[in-house]
Amino acid sequence: GSGLGLAISRQDANLHHGWLTAWGRPNQGAYFRLVVPRQPGGVIVKSPLPASPTDADRSDDEEER
Repeated sequence: GSGLGLAISRQDANLHHGWLTAWGRPNQGAYFRLVVPRQPGGVIVKSPLPASPTDADRSDDEEER
């Protein structure tokens, strides 16, 4: 409940040249996605997971990176 988990995840994303994204809607909860390269020095072109949960209402979500 202190918010440290998100701060640590953000630092992990930065250290590993990855992405940390968050999605949330009232009454639908929050969804966090941490993506890091499989190999050291690798480049991420596209996330293997959607930006929002598959069962969420995505009618007005922004496009994927």
